[in-house]
Amino acid sequence: KQWYQRRVRGLFNAAVKDIIGVEIRTVKRRVQTEMENLINKAIFDLKGRKIKALYFDAKQDVVTEIEKDQWSTKKRNTISMIASEEISKPLEYVGNCYPAPSNALGKPSGSRSTLEAPAERFAEGMLQQLSKLEMSYDELQVAGGDGCNEVTGWEGGIIQHIQEKLGKTLQWSICMLHHNELPLRKLFYTVSGKTTSDHTFEDGSLGKLCQGNPWELPVNKDFEPIKSEVFLPPEIVDGLSSDARYLYKMAIAISNGSISAKLARKRCGKMVTSRWLTTACRLFRVYISLKPGDRHYFEAMMMVKFILQVYL
Repeated sequence: KQWYQRRVRGLFNAAVKDIIGVEIRTVKRRVQTEMENLINKAIFDLKGRKIKALYFDAKQDVVTEIEKDQWSTKKRNTISMIASEEISKPLEYVGNCYPAPSNALGKPSGSRSTLEAPAERFAEGMLQQLSKLEMSYDELQVAGGDGCNEVTGWEGGIIQHIQEKLGKTLQWSICMLHHNELPLRKLFYTVSGKTTSDHTFEDGSLGKLCQGNPWELPVNKDFEPIKSEVFLPPEIVDGLSSDARYLYKMAIAISNGSISAKLARKRCGKMVTSRWLTTACRLFRVYISLKPGDRHYFEAMMMVKFILQVYL
């Protein structure tokens, strides 16, 4: 299979080269270079500004390094930052930063406090990045991020460490959508079991059933309706993303006790543990295919009730 994939990829690259006269790898490198140049130019234009609002989000970057004459790939935690000169003005990207080294905090490398509390290193790295850009944060008033403990911890969170380093209290702006997903995640893990990786659930679990192609399951026309008070005006529904619109239509169908054949066949987004909207969509579709007595019926009903009455 891998040989055929490589062969098809090689034929495709050759066809592209014959058409445009350039290999597709060269095109990708040029696009990536132009994007990096645009980002660097935008960041350079921000130099010397005074910021009053700073928002950030942690992620993992894949870094390629050379160790003992061999290439190795590692995952490294980074933080993306956006900032604004005024609280009410649009936010602008100010770059990524890595955690500051432990010696920058006056602590020995590998010390217990450094390993267990990386939030302080992130806070120091963010302020160092702003200093490199010659951006003044003396007038900073608002700091925001998602609702994870590493950000909002009252004693060891990133925002708390920023406050301590600046010597003043900031207004915390925390993403409520993230808070809304945390209970759903906790309940789903409790009901369906832990994942074997970032994308795969244990065999025989409710998560594994949702992870397949639930739109191919036969619909139980006598599924039990679960009443919901969810209602949105048509102009709001039209502005929703495709997955959010699918979730809303499924909620109305389950509340009414009937679903159209077109909606039952409609596909929804890929299921990943970092995006719980698509998980809720798939749980809806699995529920209307189960009958009392089927495996996972009551677990699916519990999840659907929670989604309709709490999550939405």
